Amino acid sequence: MSSYSSLSRVLSPFRVQTKFEENALPARRIVEMSFYCVVLTYPLPDPFPVNIFQDNLISENEMIPKAELTFGHLKQMIVRVMEKSPTVYKNICEVKSLWKVEGLAEGDNKWTILEEIANDKDETSIEQKLRALGNKLKSRKRRLEEDKEGGSRKRGKSDYPLESKEGRDSLISISGNRLDEIIKFVEMNRVGLLRSPPSSGKTTLGQTLRDYFSNCGGFYISLAGLGGRKQITEEHFENFWRNEVGCSWTEISDNTGTIYVFIDEIQVIYGNRADYFWGKVKMLMSSENKNKNDIHILLFGTYDPILVNEMNETPTPVKFYDDNTLSLKSLLLAEGELKDLTRFYVRMRVLGGSPLFKIPQKIADAIFSLTGGHVGLCRFILDLLYTHYKDKSNYFLAEKNDEALTIGMLRYLASPSLTINVMKGSRAFYWIDNWNPTEGEAKFIRNVLLNNQAGRSFPIDFSTDSVAKNFVRMGLFVADS
Repeated sequence: MSSYSSLSRVLSPFRVQTKFEENALPARRIVEMSFYCVVLTYPLPDPFPVNIFQDNLISENEMIPKAELTFGHLKQMIVRVMEKSPTVYKNICEVKSLWKVEGLAEGDNKWTILEEIANDKDETSIEQKLRALGNKLKSRKRRLEEDKEGGSRKRGKSDYPLESKEGRDSLISISGNRLDEIIKFVEMNRVGLLRSPPSSGKTTLGQTLRDYFSNCGGFYISLAGLGGRKQITEEHFENFWRNEVGCSWTEISDNTGTIYVFIDEIQVIYGNRADYFWGKVKMLMSSENKNKNDIHILLFGTYDPILVNEMNETPTPVKFYDDNTLSLKSLLLAEGELKDLTRFYVRMRVLGGSPLFKIPQKIADAIFSLTGGHVGLCRFILDLLYTHYKDKSNYFLAEKNDEALTIGMLRYLASPSLTINVMKGSRAFYWIDNWNPTEGEAKFIRNVLLNNQAGRSFPIDFSTDSVAKNFVRMGLFVADS
């Protein structure tokens, strides 16, 4: 079947609309509204009708349900029509690289709203309605909470970028259940500590929690700017807080109201670098202080063997126990969350100029098996696949052979090239270069790898196995319970 006949099935009835036709007005308006939301320019003078069905044929081998249909798919459909009739559609060839999505809602809600507005007979109000859709249709995951008084953004909130190597961006994927568990932990503890490897999502979680608690006093601060090894004076420490969040550590910790504080990169002040800070934390954790203020602090830090050895096994001057600590487990993506991340990632690449790029489900499953849901590694591997296959995807899809694309990607995931790229390029393993495991540590790792199947749990007695306990703290292993 030719590409033209397959397109006619997608766009049926297929007509090039060169002049106004009353009976085609609703379809014309749907396209105009799509372009208002996707192309940041005026609507096309001669758009063609696009019908949106419960199941939409995007290519010979790919059907997309209405609930999963994105403007990226719409772009893909329109680009094919452009390529079929380049003379007729030369007016959009020049602007196709400008196509953007303004955070429209997931599912088929966006199409329902477009269809409702398409039936509006008052053409003068269409553009105004479309301009107003931006905030209304933003998905809950990507919308910053608005305050109760006037909808203005709270202090400390940020507009998150489409993509970022550090911190929250549009690709965030955290289920309501996982977030609820972490929020419950924060509310139950006055001071808690989350320890995990680098690039595992600590900063993203800290910023997300800050936004969640913004209406009742939420602060996020990264201590990365306090780098170095020298002891930090109280004055310098207080000024650093004022510059970062607008008030000092003393003002926050002495506050008598309800307040939530999320402190990232806490390992920067491990040891005795900031005795003043740790003294106040210890006081806040004491039973005598519990009725004086309603403060909840969550510290985010790494815990690796090199750092532990340098600190003589006591990196934090304050003692933390299992009931007030979280580990890498709280940051790992579930399979459904990785599915969402993959979908967000593919959509971003499609809208960014690679309309045929895709990640088959078998590849997403393989990524989950390789990483265990480690978000930094998942995203790093997705980037590698995009770099390696953004052009080859075009070839495989042109050949109408999704299986060939899947096999090619699986071979790449199993190749030494990917292993080397991950080990050398990902921040998740940067500390391994300088790590010399003890004989006991090496023996433990060998036994686990040889005696346990991937993805299976194994019993450990933390009271007698200090090696296993340290590995859980640093995030090399994850405790199920």
